[in-house]
Amino acid sequence: MHGQLSCGSYKVNIWTYPEFYDTAGGTSTPYIDPKKVILIPENPKFKLVSAAVPQLIENGSVPQVGAYLIQEFIDRKRTAHEVHIKSAQVVIPVAVDQIYTVTVLN
Repeated sequence: MHGQLSCGSYKVNIWTYPEFYDTAGGTSTPYIDPKKVILIPENPKFKLVSAAVPQLIENGSVPQVGAYLIQEFIDRKRTAHEVHIKSAQVVIPVAVDQIYTVTVLN
């Protein structure tokens, strides 16, 4: 969060996301193009949904479905009992007419 400015009767919150991802070719690419501005309302209409996470199906077991995958691992030799939780949630915009992308010319 960098701050807030007033535009008439509107308030604009200014945020940045200076993070990168690596492509298959090894190129570091910003998640958000530095020449673009994305405008989203303060209370956007998003839907949080869960996708599947990788899991092994062994001995005729049934795949787990739902928001979370919970796995238990017991190692009697190490006297360890571990519980792992995995989730693959994604936010999907529902009111796409409220989201705008602006390209900066200078």
